[in-house]
Amino acid sequence: MKTGNPAACKYVGEIMRLGNISNCIDKTRKRLLECKIHLISLLPVKKTDHPKINHDAVSSRSNPGIIKVNKSLEQVALQKGIVYIDMYSRLADESGNLAIPCTRERLHLSPRGYEIFAETLKPYMKT
Repeated sequence: MKTGNPAACKYVGEIMRLGNISNCIDKTRKRLLECKIHLISLLPVKKTDHPKINHDAVSSRSNPGIIKVNKSLEQVALQKGIVYIDMYSRLADESGNLAIPCTRERLHLSPRGYEIFAETLKPYMKT
């Protein structure tokens, strides 16, 4: 679908991705009947002028947009009866940005960020 409205394109893209996630959940359930499915939120980013940042990658992402998608993901999880894991809140600072100790260059996780990620997942991995 082509349109001159970038916001409309972004919205259509989000709906298509959510549909794909929903389809993946359905297919997994059919193939792996005993599988426990967990849906993890998108992670926050940190906007900055830091020279190590890939500004093209970060500039296309915004925390308000990520929060919107996460709310939709949470709804998909609720509708499908699966566990939603809010990793965004665990890695965000008080301003809603990716916390400095959790990142090396404001986009990817640092070792501390991965520690928090793993700690958050541990309770869901118990059998």
